[in-house]
Amino acid sequence: SYYAQPQVRELAPTGGPATRGETLVIVRGPGFGGGSDYRCRFGPTMVRSYLLESGPDAGNLTCTSPAEMAAGTVDVEVTLNGQQYSRSDVLFAYHEPEIVSSLSPSSGDFLGSTVVRVNGSNFQPFVERLCRFGGHESEATFVSSDEVRCLSSPSTPAGAASTVELNFSSFARRGQARSEERRVGKECRSRWS
Repeated sequence: SYYAQPQVRELAPTGGPATRGETLVIVRGPGFGGGSDYRCRFGPTMVRSYLLESGPDAGNLTCTSPAEMAAGTVDVEVTLNGQQYSRSDVLFAYHEPEIVSSLSPSSGDFLGSTVVRVNGSNFQPFVERLCRFGGHESEATFVSSDEVRCLSSPSTPAGAASTVELNFSSFARRGQARSEERRVGKECRSRWS
């Protein structure tokens, strides 16, 4: 069967850590159905891709970014037959992994609404930023490469253990990102993809 030349219009997220790779990326564009051998290409590196068949991104592709040796940008292109790739020039930004060093304050009212400064390094000004307090999500505000701020969500009563997670990927919101942990005061879990 025949199909139109695939076109990449948008990536979500628009970047991820270089040395580890493993960022789950949604590739949005028209007409990805009808293929038989889906792949994404990050610069010169090809990875398998999968057609999303349900949910809000049905009809789009998903793939996992490969590791890259250094920070920088690469074109992301797709093929539906394993041979001819799109020519869309949509960029994916590789960056150094984020590191969380402290939270201030490290505790707050269990009713929420505490502004929490997350200090560390290599934070990126991506649109896709999220803090998770226990099971509640809150958007993170980029301040600088050394700080993001989050508004805490309601939690369990005082004295109960809680976790804080930082996600820099829309897929991390769905719990599909890899994670690394750093202990800060109580327990702070940093997720980045």
